[in-house]
Amino acid sequence: MTQNLPQTSPRLSQAKVFGGIGSILVILGIIPYAGVVLAIVGLILILISLKYISDEVGDPKIFRYAMISVIVGIVGYAVLVIFVLASLLTFAVFGGNSIVTNVYTIPPGMPLQQAQNLRQQDFIGLLLAFIGVLLLAWIILIISSVFVKLSYDRISRSLGVGLFSTAALLYLIGAALMIIIIGMIIILVAAIIQAIAFFSIPETPPQRSQTQPPGSPQ
Repeated sequence: MTQNLPQTSPRLSQAKVFGGIGSILVILGIIPYAGVVLAIVGLILILISLKYISDEVGDPKIFRYAMISVIVGIVGYAVLVIFVLASLLTFAVFGGNSIVTNVYTIPPGMPLQQAQNLRQQDFIGLLLAFIGVLLLAWIILIISSVFVKLSYDRISRSLGVGLFSTAALLYLIGAALMIIIIGMIIILVAAIIQAIAFFSIPETPPQRSQTQPPGSPQ
């Protein structure tokens, strides 16, 4: 009697290619100018890969957590970009005509020293606001990394590829250390391990226990 061998899963094969290539494109995101486009394309490919994996192993939380991570990350990035643009616009409008040098911008009767103090207070206020936004973006990045870890840990258990858990842990550590340069280095290492993890995905579907329904917590 011929033994039935596990057949190759087209979805896992596609997930392997899309996820690996997408991870490489995300790494190439460090390239000036074109890097942003490459990173966006890479992120889309990774999400497609995670959707295929999620459907194949019957665990919708894999893709759901990944989407939450992306949405949270986009919100944090948008907040940071909007604040930076607003700050640059403020300096462009008011920085050229300093209130301490242009008599037309000093209210009538206000001493020059008082005008200088007001401008210094405005600068300090803007600096504190910028630091606050950076801290907010940092916290959002950590939250985003937590959802990446939740997603990748489930992939690691479902497919038996431990590198996903390793990459997720490094992403979380790197996000926590983003306030110093080493955090960026750790995230870059995590992205490289992530690419290797995707290329290590087995092309045969995992053997599920008959007593455990697809998608049940492990």
